[in-house]
Amino acid sequence: MAVDTATWRQPLENFLLQPYAVAGLLVLVVSLLVNIVLRRRAERALRRNEQQARAQLAELENVYRNTPIGLGFVDRELRYVRINDFLAAMNGSTVEEHLGRTPDEVVPGIADRLAPIYRQVIETGLPVLNHEVTGRTAADSEKEHVWQTNYYPLKSGAGTVSGVLTVVTDITARKRVEDEMEQYRLRLEAKVKERMAEVELANLLLQQEIREREQAEESLQISEKLYRALIEKAGDAVFLLEAEEPDVGKIISTNQAAADMHGYSFDELLSLNIRDMDTPEAARSMPDRVRRIMAGEWIKEEISHRKKDGTVFPVEISAGLLEIENRRYILAFDRDITERKRVESDLLQAQKSEALGTLAGGIAHDFNNILGTIIGYAEIIEMFDLPADSLVRPKLAEVIRAAYRAKALVQQILTFSRRGRQEKNSVQLDPIIREVLSFMKAILPPGIDVRYTVFREGATVMADGSQIHQVMMNLCTNAMHAMEKSGGVLSVTLDELKIEPGIYGMMLGLEPGGYSKISVGDTGVGMEPEVMERVFDPYFTTRETGEGTGLGLAVALGIARNHGGTITVQSGVGIGSVFQVFLPRSEPSGSRTLTEPASGVAAGRERVLFVDDEETLAEIGRNILEQCGYQVAVAANGREALRIFQVDPAGFDLVITSTF
Repeated sequence: MAVDTATWRQPLENFLLQPYAVAGLLVLVVSLLVNIVLRRRAERALRRNEQQARAQLAELENVYRNTPIGLGFVDRELRYVRINDFLAAMNGSTVEEHLGRTPDEVVPGIADRLAPIYRQVIETGLPVLNHEVTGRTAADSEKEHVWQTNYYPLKSGAGTVSGVLTVVTDITARKRVEDEMEQYRLRLEAKVKERMAEVELANLLLQQEIREREQAEESLQISEKLYRALIEKAGDAVFLLEAEEPDVGKIISTNQAAADMHGYSFDELLSLNIRDMDTPEAARSMPDRVRRIMAGEWIKEEISHRKKDGTVFPVEISAGLLEIENRRYILAFDRDITERKRVESDLLQAQKSEALGTLAGGIAHDFNNILGTIIGYAEIIEMFDLPADSLVRPKLAEVIRAAYRAKALVQQILTFSRRGRQEKNSVQLDPIIREVLSFMKAILPPGIDVRYTVFREGATVMADGSQIHQVMMNLCTNAMHAMEKSGGVLSVTLDELKIEPGIYGMMLGLEPGGYSKISVGDTGVGMEPEVMERVFDPYFTTRETGEGTGLGLAVALGIARNHGGTITVQSGVGIGSVFQVFLPRSEPSGSRTLTEPASGVAAGRERVLFVDDEETLAEIGRNILEQCGYQVAVAANGREALRIFQVDPAGFDLVITSTF
């Protein structure tokens, strides 16, 4: 209602004569009172908003200071406006020493690689993610570190870029593990995937006190956005837990990464206690962890969690006490370290294999000499000292066979440890397969039939023929053991295929190109999925103690991989198993086949110089050759052989030596 203030001052007689003018004055007074009441209500509302905003900022400040991730903010002139303790310590300086200074002044050794990225983000307004930086800082000037960095543009209300938020994670340890794995030259089946925390945070710049009441609500909104960004964008699971009894461990707040990691929905997690996801062992140690946290310790350790479907997996937890408005909470970060544990396990297996190789190389020579002595004298007795109808001959043949099996076992150990020598030539697979199957037919128990099908004639590979022979023997022997009680069919096929670039070759771990494929199948007992996953592990066997070494399939896979191929397996309980060997195809020209040695014992009258540093083997060689009619001179080493030869160079027709 409009009031004409010009009529307020009137003579008394006018006031008495015009009583109705008082109505306008009353209206004015009421309006003023209403305005005062409304303004005071607004002031109280603003004060409440200010208190809430300060509480939110205090909560964010605690999270900001305790997060195990480096966070820093630079303005458009690349000067640090804000940085947390974690990143400051990583750079080797205090927070105060960073503020107002540029990266060139704080970390001069790596600043030249940071400045272009900062400028790119400021100019384009787009983030730069997963950028690796290598170098040294004052925190550890003797050691080179590797950091994974993410850069996010921070925009003002007008939409312009006001600065850059940097998220830094030290990944030096991961890089060191990868380098160690590379030194052992193992072809790992899966790529090392170690998820690093990717944290996207919004603007933490606003720390100054809110001076104008109109900024209170805007500050509250900014605080809420920052909190959501911190929690929701984190790659690790984040939990805010109740710290007081009787609800200690109850999940108050969490993020989507935690739900995805544990297989629950977001709402399901909020109805649980953190101990509901602990394994029994982890649950038993929870009271101790809570006690240490409540004492002010920021803990970091490895435990096991259980997903909703029951799957157990390892996690690295980092947790500490958080106080908000005189209430205590537990802030916990959980990281899935399944992949890291797998890498560590593979590294340990590599070290075991290296140790096995060293051991095998050390004993193989001496052990083979011992076996050579046993085989040599046994074959001398068999060839020259026993009548053809002697009852001892079958028993002696068993001794010789056992000794040859021992030599084959030594060769398998050498092959597995990759110390066996390879002589690769272009060889045809069909003759090798037929030779192995011919041998298998002689030793297969009754009730097992052999079927061999060739889909592609002349399949040729560049390989060590004896090692391919060993692969076939190991696979066929494995199939025989699967059917020795029930009988069945041992089926072998030979085919060729071409692997095109794509997912199939990637799954097999094979390069695109032409391959020969040998399939060895049986109709035996088959395998459970758990057994099939470990069937190629060294020393893993399902046979009784003393009946198998557990090296056969591991050796076969190692040979195939050394030839640029691989072996796959398919199996089902009660159905049987099929092993497929993939070997890179080669041109058939100049290929070789394995030939049978000539039968019978050679004889002659020539003079032979026999050289061996093992006295027993030298004596066996002399004995066999003299039994065949040759004249033999023996030397224990190269110098002695040279001396004998120089005395009468024309007196020898042949030199046989194990040394050179």
